[in-house]
Amino acid sequence: MILDNKKFSEEQKQIITSIGKKYKDNKEKHLRKVNVIALITILIFMSILTFLYLLDSRRISTITFLILFGSGVGIFNYSKAKKKLLKVLSGDDYEVGLYYANKDDEVIGNGYKMFKQTRVGFIALGILGLVVTIPMGLISYNESPVDYNSLTEITGILEEGYFDADDGIQMRLEGDDTVYRIQSIYTVVLDIDRIFDEVDLGDEVIYRIGEVKVVNGDTLRDVYYYEADSVEYMNYDLMMQGYNRNHNLGIVVVIVFGLLGVGSIISFFVYKNYILIMKQEKEKFDLSIKNKVIEFDRDEDLFELTSKPKIATYAPRWMIIFMIIMIVGFFIGMILSLIYITDPFNRVGIPILCGVLALLCVVGCYDGLRNNEMIDGDYFISHRFFKTKKFHIKEISRLSVTGGIATLLDSNNKTLVNISTFTKNLDKIIDRLNEFGVLVETDMG
Repeated sequence: MILDNKKFSEEQKQIITSIGKKYKDNKEKHLRKVNVIALITILIFMSILTFLYLLDSRRISTITFLILFGSGVGIFNYSKAKKKLLKVLSGDDYEVGLYYANKDDEVIGNGYKMFKQTRVGFIALGILGLVVTIPMGLISYNESPVDYNSLTEITGILEEGYFDADDGIQMRLEGDDTVYRIQSIYTVVLDIDRIFDEVDLGDEVIYRIGEVKVVNGDTLRDVYYYEADSVEYMNYDLMMQGYNRNHNLGIVVVIVFGLLGVGSIISFFVYKNYILIMKQEKEKFDLSIKNKVIEFDRDEDLFELTSKPKIATYAPRWMIIFMIIMIVGFFIGMILSLIYITDPFNRVGIPILCGVLALLCVVGCYDGLRNNEMIDGDYFISHRFFKTKKFHIKEISRLSVTGGIATLLDSNNKTLVNISTFTKNLDKIIDRLNEFGVLVETDMG
């Protein structure tokens, strides 16, 4: 929304009123839009839950929790959005026009404003898609099933055995400290209940096992064939079924995130070169205020202090170093989880989580290294998150520092810029603004 301004001309006020009337006349259309968005959200949510169920149907308790939690959040947000829309549209034409003026397709500048709001999302999704796709694609391309002929066959007496959805089946034999494991990528195709019902501790079992591994100080060998009392509970066919299922899942994830990455990048250029141009061709209403400098009761001579040197802020170096360490850590975590985690549920979820967190740290690191705030003469310039704001210091009515954030506000109490109090040289910025006559309210000592 935009704030009412006494500098709006009568023509501009009529435009705002006409925008409000247009939205009020199409009230049912906007209510249907809320319903459609809710329906699409439900379909996406149910698609994700279906994918998780197919990934591992034994995690029904987790999926049930997600259904209940997601339903609660969805109903709350849907109800809140609908109430807000009805409240907004209950105002007079001018009030409704103020609310929608910065969204209306016919207002000059809104098309580019929308592009600026969405381009970061396009770029972030593109990077995320490629960050997940490239390492997972390489791993999926290079992985192959175990060489069944190279396995070692052993016989022993079952002393201990348990099943865990993440760790698979883990067993020990009498007189042997080795942990024998059937990985979770194979247990999803095995009849776990039958194994634990029919095989008892003390029974003789036959395994075909892989090479020795050391995990958390324990000697571990993976089992690819399991027989007890002449019954095969795992064999070559079941092993290949589990491997193919896991491999195909990896390919699906690569395809989905590859399409997400490439599609987001393509969408960015399509939006920039075609959709934005079409939107700008529809724009005809000018709601800009020609004289944006607001006069205040201050010593106007202070605004002639343009000869003073520039002041620029910068991010603390410890914060940049910390974020670089986090980026490397999350990327290594993503790679290691793809290599060593065998549970399909975690093999997808953990790399995605690591990729998202690494991406956030990359954005934060970029912002800290490339962007800052600056006072140049009697202008305040802010470079943050791919966006630049420049305005005359006369437009700043008040600077309030509270809760770790320094906020610059105009005469309508509208936020111009937020700056973290961790920022270096913020104290110099505050002192200079105070010289210019800006009212400073701060909880800093």
